[in-house]
Amino acid sequence: MFGLIFANCFMMKYEKRVNQSTAESQQIEAYLKLLQTYAETGQCLSVENSYSLVSLKALTDEETLFSFSYSHEALLDYLQQIMTDDFVRSRVADNQILQRVFVDTMIQFVTQNLQKAQYQLQRTRAEINALCEAYEWSIVRRQQGWENLLFQVEDKYSRQGFDSSFYRHEFEQHTKYVEEAMWSNFLEEWNYQIKLKLAEGQRQFLAERAATHAKLLHTNLQGVSDYVTSHHIQTADFLQVWALMGGRWNTLEFERLYRVALLQRKHSELVKVVERMGRTTQTDGVQYLTVASGVEEKLNSAAKSDIEGITIGQNFNALLPIELAQFLDVDMENVFLTKYVAGRLQVFDYQSRMLRSACSLTHQQAVPKGPVIVCVDCSGSMYGEPRQIAQSLMMRVSELCYAQHRECYLIAFSVHARPIDVLRNRTQLLQFFSQPSVGNTNACEMLDTTFTLLRSGGRHSGADVLWVTDFRIPLPPVTYLQSIRQFRQQGTRFYGLQIGIAENRWLSHFDEIFNISQVKMSK
Repeated sequence: MFGLIFANCFMMKYEKRVNQSTAESQQIEAYLKLLQTYAETGQCLSVENSYSLVSLKALTDEETLFSFSYSHEALLDYLQQIMTDDFVRSRVADNQILQRVFVDTMIQFVTQNLQKAQYQLQRTRAEINALCEAYEWSIVRRQQGWENLLFQVEDKYSRQGFDSSFYRHEFEQHTKYVEEAMWSNFLEEWNYQIKLKLAEGQRQFLAERAATHAKLLHTNLQGVSDYVTSHHIQTADFLQVWALMGGRWNTLEFERLYRVALLQRKHSELVKVVERMGRTTQTDGVQYLTVASGVEEKLNSAAKSDIEGITIGQNFNALLPIELAQFLDVDMENVFLTKYVAGRLQVFDYQSRMLRSACSLTHQQAVPKGPVIVCVDCSGSMYGEPRQIAQSLMMRVSELCYAQHRECYLIAFSVHARPIDVLRNRTQLLQFFSQPSVGNTNACEMLDTTFTLLRSGGRHSGADVLWVTDFRIPLPPVTYLQSIRQFRQQGTRFYGLQIGIAENRWLSHFDEIFNISQVKMSK
C-alpha cells in the first residue's frame, strides 16, 4: 500500500514537470509551423487563425481560467507586421536559404517572448492559486474573508481601473457575497485584471525589443543574400553552417565554420555515415506482424525471509530506505528523479521472483524514425583534426535530423558524459567543440546516458546511435554489451566512425563501423 501511495505521489510531481515542459514545447512548435508555412507559401495567416493554431494547447489546472491571449496577442500582432513587410516578402519568396534565415531569426524572438510570458505567469502563480481557491469558498468563508480579499485586489489593481466601491457596497450593505452570481462576477473581474496586467507586461517587453529585432532580420536577409550570391555558396553547405550561428549573420564566423563543413568533401566517409543513418521507415500507421519477447514472472509466498539481496530497478514497493529518504529530501529530489528515469534505484531482490522467457505473435503499429544519438569522444587522443572531423559530421547530422523531424542528441564522453538536445539550440555545438580535449574515455557513463535516452518514452525502436571516436576504448562489463545487443534486437542501430587505425575490439557489437585513417592523431 505504501508503495502505491508513494508511486502516485512521485508520478504527480514528475508528470507536472513534464507537462509544463511539454506545453512550452507545443507552443514553440505551433509558432514554428506558422512561420514555416509563411516562408514556404507566402501565406500570412489571419490573427483569428493564428490564435486557433497557437493558443489551444494543454494547460495546467490553474491556467484553464486564463485565455492565452495575454501572452500571444502582442506577439502575433508583431508577426503579422513582419509578414506583411514588402522587403521581407520579396526576399523570402522562392529562396530556400532566406526562408531558413527568416524562420530561425523569428523563432528565436518568439522563444524569448514565450519564456518571458512563462516567467510572468510563474510570478503570478500564488495569486492564480488564491483566485482558484476563492471559487470554492463556503458562505461562512466568504463572510469572514471578503473584505480582506477585496482590499488586496483594490490595492493591486485600482490604477488599472478596478472599482471596488460597487462590490464593497453590495457585499457590505446587502450581503450579496452569498449569491453565486455576484461572487462569480467579482472573481471574474479579478481574473480580468490579472490578465490585463500580464498582457501589458508582455506588450511592454515586446515593444522594447521589436525595433531592434526587425533591424536584425533585415540585416540577416540582406547580408546573407549578398554573400551567397557573390561567393556561389551551395544551399546544403550554407544551411549546415547557418544553423550554428545563433541567428546572427557574421561573415568571419561563417567563413570559419564553412571551412569545417568542407571537410565532408575531403572525407567522403562523413557523407556515407549520414546517408546510412537517414533510414526510411513506415510512418503511416500500417500494422505489421512481429514477435514480442519478454519474461513471465511468478510470485510465490515467502517462507521466511524472501529477500535475496539488493539490485537496481524502478519497483517502488521494494525501495531501500535510503532511496525513500532522497525522494523526501527537497535538495536530493533531482538525484532521485535521475535514477528513476535511468532505472537505477536501489531495490530489494526477492527469491520468489521466478522469470522465464516468453514470446508471442502480435500486431504492432509501424513506428516513425527514432532519435539520433551521437556520442563524440572528447578524450585527449581526439584533439586537433579529429575534433574538426567530428564537428563537421555533427553539422551534417543535425541538418538531417532537422529535415526528417527527428530528435538529435549529442553525448560527450571522456571522463564525464552529458547529453545535449542539439536541435533546441544548435549553437551549443560551438560551445561543445570549443572545449579542450582532455582526460581518458569513460564508456560506461556514456552508455548509461545513451541507454537512458533510448528507454525514455520507448524510443529505442527506429533510433540510430553513432560513435565518433578512435575506438581506443576498453570493453565495458558484459552487462553493457548485453544491453547493446538487446537494443539492436529491438530496432536500434549502432554505427561507428573510427578515426585513426587503432585496434578495434567493438566491431561485433555494432551494425557497421566506418573508418577515416588518413588523419593526424594526437598521441
